[in-house]
Amino acid sequence: MRRLIIWFVLPVFVLAFIYNCSKDSTSSNGITEYDVLVLSNYPEAMAWIDSAYAANMTNIKITTLDIDNDTASVSLMRDFHVVLLFEDGLVNNASMLGDSLYQYVMTGGNLLLSTFYWQDRSDGGYNSSWGDLELIDPLYGGSCRYEMDTLGTTMTHALTSGIDSLQTYYRGGPNTLRVGATSLANWSDGDILIAYNKPAGTITAVTSYPAEPFLQLNNSDLDVRGDYFKLWENAIKWTGSQKPVSKPNAVISDKNRMTDGHNVNTKKSDQTTGSKRTNR
Repeated sequence: MRRLIIWFVLPVFVLAFIYNCSKDSTSSNGITEYDVLVLSNYPEAMAWIDSAYAANMTNIKITTLDIDNDTASVSLMRDFHVVLLFEDGLVNNASMLGDSLYQYVMTGGNLLLSTFYWQDRSDGGYNSSWGDLELIDPLYGGSCRYEMDTLGTTMTHALTSGIDSLQTYYRGGPNTLRVGATSLANWSDGDILIAYNKPAGTITAVTSYPAEPFLQLNNSDLDVRGDYFKLWENAIKWTGSQKPVSKPNAVISDKNRMTDGHNVNTKKSDQTTGSKRTNR
């Protein structure tokens, strides 16, 4: 009954509401539930994501896979609207997984990168590599700041809609934007918060840890605030709704070629990384 009253008394606002819903429906490509594959080497954090995202987001279904013990094949990843990748401690097979993710994106798959993805990159300071994925990721040139910061400037976009405040600790770091990529939001210190590119499928990079409230349970120094869940809901839904570009602007090529002035070294280090979560 309340909706009928609003319809007759405030037709302009209702029409605006209907228009916005129509825009959202168009941007979602008719998706009613987003199937998300979460890839990480931290099972406990993935379990938290499964429950916390369901409680704080709508129309999202989470599937998790431990990338240190299971294989994320391209055929498996294609069953999902979007793949969310994060790590905590170095990944055992980062280069092999990166090669598969490259193939997944270059055949139209959508990928969401987040902290600490960049510490396993060849320029992350840990003598590791994500293989071919480093040819197309939208953001590189650093790892993680390990210091509290808040939301800086944002551009109007579906990825930033409803994000008015934010505070996290494990964030920022990489600041080299790949040619052709777009930056949409920054931290207050100027580090890039959100960037994306479309080499075929879409890759969105969010320089924040997707399970920081879980880490906060055992670390009183952490203090996550603001529109944290909205940040990740936007990233999942927008990235997951994107269709592949008709003419990819990246090609399958030699792993060691120079791309945007960055030499991709795909040799996996033989170093011992120790126990998980020691590299934060």
